[in-house]
Amino acid sequence: MSAKPIKLVGAAVLAVAGAAGSFTLTTVVMDQMPDALLIGVTTLLAALVVVTIRAAGLGRFLQATPPRDLIIAALGGAAAFWVAPLVVLSQRASDAPSGSEVLFFTTAMWGPIAVAVAVVVLQERPAWAGFAGAALAVAGAAALLANWERPSSFSPFAKFPEQEIVMLGAGAVFALGSAAILMVARKHDNRLVAAVAAGGAGLLSAVVAVFSLGDYGQTIVRLSTELILLGVSQAAFIGGWTSLTHERGLLRSSSVLLSIPAVMTTLFVVERVTGIFGPIPFQIPAVVAGALVCLAGAVSVWIAGTGTAAPAATSGRLAEVAGFLAWLGLAGAAVALFRPALSAAAQGVLGDGFSATWVMVGAESAAGWILFAAALALLAAVRTRRMGSPSATWVSLLVAALVALAASPMLIDTTLHTWNQWVPAAVQQTYGTEYARFSVEALVDPVWIGSAVLVVLSAVLLLSSVLIDRRRAARPELEETQ
Repeated sequence: MSAKPIKLVGAAVLAVAGAAGSFTLTTVVMDQMPDALLIGVTTLLAALVVVTIRAAGLGRFLQATPPRDLIIAALGGAAAFWVAPLVVLSQRASDAPSGSEVLFFTTAMWGPIAVAVAVVVLQERPAWAGFAGAALAVAGAAALLANWERPSSFSPFAKFPEQEIVMLGAGAVFALGSAAILMVARKHDNRLVAAVAAGGAGLLSAVVAVFSLGDYGQTIVRLSTELILLGVSQAAFIGGWTSLTHERGLLRSSSVLLSIPAVMTTLFVVERVTGIFGPIPFQIPAVVAGALVCLAGAVSVWIAGTGTAAPAATSGRLAEVAGFLAWLGLAGAAVALFRPALSAAAQGVLGDGFSATWVMVGAESAAGWILFAAALALLAAVRTRRMGSPSATWVSLLVAALVALAASPMLIDTTLHTWNQWVPAAVQQTYGTEYARFSVEALVDPVWIGSAVLVVLSAVLLLSSVLIDRRRAARPELEETQ
C-alpha cells in the first residue's frame, strides 16, 4: 500500500474517532457548565493541540499569505468547529432530544448537507453518486438507530422538530465553513491552513467563553480530565477532517459523517470484550442490517469518482431498459412511502387504561426508505455508467443497492418513530415497562414488493449490459490476433 492511501485511511480513522469521542464526552459533561463555556474550553484546547502539531513554518506562512485568505480560513474554522457545535449543544438537554436522534441529526444527516454544499458551492462531482450514496447511508443509519432499543426513543421530527431543524442548520454552517477552509487550502499548504482555521475557532471561542466563566472555575478543574479528552478528540477530528477534505474533497469526505452511527454502534463489542457491560438493548440482527446499509452507502460516497473515466455504455437497448426499470422501481418505492406498511398497537394500564391500534405508512418505516434509497442508488449506477464514469463508481452504487435490498427483510418491521401526538404522554413515556406496551408488525405491500423486484431486474440488466460491452470490446482484439 502506498503512502497516500495509508494517509487517507489514517485521516478518516482520526476524523471518525474524533467525532465519536466528541459526541460521547460532550454527552457526559454537557449538563455541568454553560454551553458557551464548555465549547469554548474544549475548542481552545483543540486549537492549541492542532496549532502545536502544525506550528513549523506557521509564522512565515502568516506573513506570506494574503490577509483575505487568512480571514476566510479563520472564519471557516470558527463556523465549522465552534459555531456549529455550539448551536447543536444549545438545542440539547439531558435526554431531549434522545441521544440516538442527536447522533442522527449531527452526523448522518450532515452527510447529504455536505454533499449538497460540495456540489453547489465547490462544483464537485459526481453529484448523482454522492446524493444516492448519502441517501442510502442515511436510511441505514436511521434503521440501525431505531433498533438500538425497543421500544425505541428514536422519533425524528416527532417530539422535538424545532431543535432538530436547528441542528440541520448547524450542519449547513459546518459544511459551509469546511468549504471555506478547503477553498483556501487548495491554494496554500493545507497543514498550515488547518492550523489557521483551528486557531480562529479557538480564539473566538475563548473570547466568548470568558463571559460565561462566572463561578465555574472549580467545575473546570473537577472535569479537567474529561475536558482534556474532549479537546483532544476535537483536535483529532479537526486534523483528520481537514486532511481528508483536502485530499478527497468535501463530497467524498462526507462518507466519514455518514459512517459515524455505524462505527459508534460497534462500541458494544468493546464493552462485551472488556466485560464492562449490562443488558444489551440492541436488536442485534436489525442493527447489523442497518449498519451494513449505512456503511455500504458511505463506502459508495467514498469511492465516488475514483479511477479513470471509462467509455460510455454502448449496449443501448439493454441499458435503456435497465434505466427504465430503475425509474419504475424508484417511482414504485415513492408510492410505497404513502401506502400502509406497519400495524402498530399501544396499550397502557395506568389510570383508566388505554388501548389503540393504527396503521403506519411506508414513510414511517425503515424498509420503506431503504427501498427508496436502494432504487435511487441503482438508478445512479445506471446513469453514471452510461455517462462513462469510472467503473468503481457505478459498481459501488450497485453493490450498495443490492446490500440494502438483502438487508431489508431484517428491517421490515422497524418503525422510525414510536412517539405521536394523540397517544397519551403517560402511556408513551412508560413504553417498555410493565405499565405500557408498544408493538409493530409488518404489513404485506404488493407495491413495495413489486418495486424491489424491479430494482433487482434493473441490476441484472445492468450487469448483462456490462458483459455485452466487454464481449464487444474483446471481439476486435480477438480478430486482430487471428
